[in-house]
Amino acid sequence: MTRAPGEPLRVLHFPLPTAGHPSGLAQAERRAGLDSELVSLQSTPYGFAADQNLGLESKPAAVRLFRRLLFGLSTLGRYDVYHFNTGQTFFPLRVPVRLDLPLLKALGKKVFVTFQGCDARQRSFCRRAFALSCASGPRPSCPCLESLDGPKARRIRYLKRWADGVFCLNPDLLRVVAGAELVPYASVDAKRLEPSYPDSSASGPLRILHAPTDRAKKGTEAVLEARDRLRGELDLEWQLVEGLCHSEAMAWYRSADLVIDQLRIGWYGGLAVEAMALGKPVIAYLRESDLELVPAGLAADLPVVSARPDNLVSVIRTLASDRERLQRLGAAGREFVLRWHDPDRIAARFAALYRGRARRFWHEKMPQGV
Repeated sequence: MTRAPGEPLRVLHFPLPTAGHPSGLAQAERRAGLDSELVSLQSTPYGFAADQNLGLESKPAAVRLFRRLLFGLSTLGRYDVYHFNTGQTFFPLRVPVRLDLPLLKALGKKVFVTFQGCDARQRSFCRRAFALSCASGPRPSCPCLESLDGPKARRIRYLKRWADGVFCLNPDLLRVVAGAELVPYASVDAKRLEPSYPDSSASGPLRILHAPTDRAKKGTEAVLEARDRLRGELDLEWQLVEGLCHSEAMAWYRSADLVIDQLRIGWYGGLAVEAMALGKPVIAYLRESDLELVPAGLAADLPVVSARPDNLVSVIRTLASDRERLQRLGAAGREFVLRWHDPDRIAARFAALYRGRARRFWHEKMPQGV
């Protein structure tokens, strides 16, 4: 494929996962002058925007595979850059032989890959390496079954062999995807949101919100236990948000005084970024050893309050007694997201990578975020 002088670089993001990072990134890349499109395999329950939906949710496995491969072939004359999400390509995880990336590279295409979480996270490794992990508990969620560890490891090797750049949204994944870089979530643009900070002078119940996409992975059981233990002790109002589209969920986030993200994964996720963009203080389990794997400035700025299932009650007690601190944390969280999770700045870095003007996502000349 030959591009005319001045024609924007054409980028395909594929597929759309449950979280909104690729959607936000593709939109920001378009604002940066790239011709970026996001294509999903199927409809998602959360309503993140995709430019095309292949509608494969109700199709038999053989039909899904055929349609995926047919779509992949149809893209060869349309895109310069392929950015695959959740470690997926045009071949599903369990297909042992894959030819798509060698073909793309033979045709001169650029290939980039972003892992999101349990698409790379392996239960056997997590049980050895971490005392607490979403993949090491007694009831792992489906993507963290040990039977998937082998296929995941093989997929990682395949992708690393052919990709021009490999990225992870969570630092623990860097331990199983050697050579990858951490990339911040680009799922929400705080510049386009009005903050709603907790009221330090409020006297009514403190509104605590938790919005799990997967209860086992997010540690929801510990949140429900904390609710029961604190009932009658503190004036708290609990909101469990599940099964809503993204826009509806964001309306609930805006009404919260304190947001609990996850208590097992070890890092903050898309919910935390969205909550902080709205000026909300956030609780999440932060694994201390993983802080060594992220840029020092990001770790130093991070305002998320760390908690585990075994100390969540005491953390809530402390925060509930200091509404001024909640307001300060909300303000610090919004500044953190503006600095480190600005989709436009993240898109600018990816544009430089796509064009071969940068070799790494991070560099020395980025003291203020990315």
